[in-house]
Amino acid sequence: MNKIVYILFFVVLLSGIGGSIGVRKLGLLSELLSIAIFALLLPMAAKKKRLDIDIKYLVLLVFACLHVLIGLIINAVPLGTIALGARPYLKWIPVFLIPVIHCFSEDEIKRFLKFLLVLFIIQLPVVLVQRLILFRHSESGDPITGTLGYGASGALSTMLVSGIAILMAFYVTGRIKTTTMAAVTILLFLPTTMNETKVTMFLLPLAIIIPLLFSAERRISKQQILTTTAVCMVLVAGYIGIYNYYQAMAGRPGFIEFFSDSQQRSYVIGGNELSAEGLLRQEEVDVIGYKAEQVGEEKSARMEKIRLAFDTLSESPVLLWTGVGLGNASTSVAADFSGVYAPVIGMVSGGTIISFLLWETGLGGLGLFVLFLLFILRDAIALAKKGGIAGTIASGWIAVVLMVFVIMPYMNMLYFNALIYLFAFFSGYIASQRFRTRYNLIS
Repeated sequence: MNKIVYILFFVVLLSGIGGSIGVRKLGLLSELLSIAIFALLLPMAAKKKRLDIDIKYLVLLVFACLHVLIGLIINAVPLGTIALGARPYLKWIPVFLIPVIHCFSEDEIKRFLKFLLVLFIIQLPVVLVQRLILFRHSESGDPITGTLGYGASGALSTMLVSGIAILMAFYVTGRIKTTTMAAVTILLFLPTTMNETKVTMFLLPLAIIIPLLFSAERRISKQQILTTTAVCMVLVAGYIGIYNYYQAMAGRPGFIEFFSDSQQRSYVIGGNELSAEGLLRQEEVDVIGYKAEQVGEEKSARMEKIRLAFDTLSESPVLLWTGVGLGNASTSVAADFSGVYAPVIGMVSGGTIISFLLWETGLGGLGLFVLFLLFILRDAIALAKKGGIAGTIASGWIAVVLMVFVIMPYMNMLYFNALIYLFAFFSGYIASQRFRTRYNLIS
């Protein structure tokens, strides 16, 4: 199973680079690997005859399946649309189950983390090549995605800042030295300064502060507090300086000016200009002929996409709860299997995970996903108190889960394999280790 995990990490972090060179089908390797992993886990689970995970996750899964099934029946979603539309929801579940079914030793987990660290650090030279050579004439930081591929600038920053959170957890518990922490943190953070992802400044404090608050293994020293404060200040100053440099070159406002200018803030918030009135009455979809000015496009304001989903679904209380069904609001690689509403809102439905889940699973599906995150957060907090490698990772994972809440209105992590697969694996590890420590199942 160890080899499978290494292959998984390698594929999800590097196959995305195919999108940058026009070979986006390489991204399908991750999903094919998910199928292979599921096939391997089935006999292992049958032999073990138990799942090392709390019953609350299984109950949540049952409710999720029933909720989705009701939505599919109400909306009469075709089988082909279901098959392709279910991919973002199902592909990460086998990865979550890997540590639930197979118990990894502390040494094995540490080697996984070291391997990931190498892949994370590789992002820096790749980003430098992209920023200084391949896309040196680009006025936007959107093409700066490292090895994660097309459209993944925000995902890259989120992933690297999450890595900083785990690094800080190891530093707080005395498992790495101050010089190592400072040097590696800078290496991980530098790529995030070159893609203009503003959410980085909201994620960084969580990565620095949360491990300090939740580490139960040793008392925090004054030196550690001063060091982490100094590192945080250097990172913030470096980010703003580099961000402002590239913005000035493009003739755009700097970081502070962006958030103080109401016109710039509308880039995120929007101005209530989108409307999909009548969309739920399927017989009117072709008649009305919605335009991008009405229902938005890929670059529409993120909060506006969320409001559009909520307002439109509110026309039907039932659909507000169930959504329009899996795949029914998503475009597909096979046009014949695209959802009924995909031609109209397919470009905006997946912009954020909130809008995506609202459209396809309604408030009920969104609530179940939030509940899943809260389960992971609770297990991470409990496990952090136990110490050891698992407790150290858990103290950093608390920050990562909180980051997911922050990015929910900002991006759709289900669309970025590097994010959702890594989150699934280590969330599964946290949930299973919490279960094993509670029932003394760790040998």
